[in-house]
Amino acid sequence: MIPFADSCSTPLICAIDGVANALDVDPLPGFFLTLTATFLGAVTGAFVVWLLSRGRQKQDREDRKEERKQDRLDREAEREQARIDRSSELTSERMLRQIEREQDRGFRAHERFDVAVAAVIERIGAAQAATLLYRHELSAGGAALPPHGAQAQMHSAIRIAQMTATHPDDVKPLDATFAVVTARNERTSQQTALNYQNAADTLAEWRRGLLTADQAAEKIRHRPAPRPPADDEADDLSR
Repeated sequence: MIPFADSCSTPLICAIDGVANALDVDPLPGFFLTLTATFLGAVTGAFVVWLLSRGRQKQDREDRKEERKQDRLDREAEREQARIDRSSELTSERMLRQIEREQDRGFRAHERFDVAVAAVIERIGAAQAATLLYRHELSAGGAALPPHGAQAQMHSAIRIAQMTATHPDDVKPLDATFAVVTARNERTSQQTALNYQNAADTLAEWRRGLLTADQAAEKIRHRPAPRPPADDEADDLSR
């Protein structure tokens, strides 16, 4: 029987007293052992919960730290990407400006070359007119002045145009023209005038885009045959 209980004051005490009497054991040590175990279990559980909570808090702090680190890396990456994009834009703008300048220089060079070729055509016309005038004066029996001045100006214009050329192919028709107008094997003023006219016409067709440089050079070298003259006059332009 429970020592401090003279009678069953409650059903629980009566039940414990009955079990103790049946087993002939003292229930108090077991009761207190149960209470102690329960208390220790509660304390242990609370400690485990506290440890888990601390671990969770630590993990949360690590996660927040990692998130801040990742956010910082993301911001740095965004700034770097923005810098790269801006640099690319600046590079693209510089490239576009460079291309525009190159195109502008190319257009101006093309225009200068066209002007130089036009000057060649003009000088060829002047030399042709001087040659025909020389032929006419000889035919009339007058004192004729060889067209050396007009020819010299024509030669200079061709040389200037050759220097102005921006592409190697552009020199080919001019080289052919210079070879034709400086040839010394032409025996008649009529043939010389035809050569000049053919060169001038071909240069004009070439700059209009009707002929390639190679085609123009070949056409200039292929000198046209003169029409049968009314009289067979021969003169040496080299005199």
